[in-house]
Amino acid sequence: MPEPMNTAVRDAAGHADGPAPQPTLRERKKMAAMVHIQRVALRMIDERGFDWVTVEKIAAEAEVSPSTVYRYFGTKEGLILTDAFDSRSLATMGHLLAQGVPPWEAVTKAVIDMSVETKDELDETAPIRARLWFEIPSVRAAAFLMIDEATEHLAESVVAGGRYDRYEARVIANAILWSLVAALRNWHEAGGGDDWHAHIAGAIDTLRRLGVPPAPGAAAPNDPEGIAPGD
Repeated sequence: MPEPMNTAVRDAAGHADGPAPQPTLRERKKMAAMVHIQRVALRMIDERGFDWVTVEKIAAEAEVSPSTVYRYFGTKEGLILTDAFDSRSLATMGHLLAQGVPPWEAVTKAVIDMSVETKDELDETAPIRARLWFEIPSVRAAAFLMIDEATEHLAESVVAGGRYDRYEARVIANAILWSLVAALRNWHEAGGGDDWHAHIAGAIDTLRRLGVPPAPGAAAPNDPEGIAPGD
């Protein structure tokens, strides 16, 4: 099994009063290794096909041991679904939610800020990852299980924020993570040629318009004074 990215969410919730967690030197080295392995894996899969490529072949090409690949990604499907920055994004999101930051504000800051910071790395891999995610049945099945687990841990951070009970928190956590999946799919089906950050922002804005409001007094995306229409 891969190192669980949801540990970062729990750790962030446990340190809600401090600053947002920053990666240690060890974590930065791990992220760099994951980026390298994933680039190799995606190139091989793209050239030769998902079924032909094995974890052992990827490890040999990346000059790491198979156990390293399994430790970081868990399965061959994980090489597509997991990226090096997931844990950091979820840790920031969990930290903000545990502080009581409104859900859509927390996800916007955690995901958009991270995607901007790592734009070059993500832009290189995003198109092929999205294509493989939505076209390979085993990858889609693995994605469901991974996201289902992540929503449960993210819900813990929502509860820690003190604004919602655990039933409401589960709905909110699912809305957050599955809306990001929907944004990725929208971007993929649109051809993957435009800015995928805009699709993420659009998904969050759609949820706002559907009546899932931020906490009282929180500003909407284009409402810096915190004054919603009709106020």
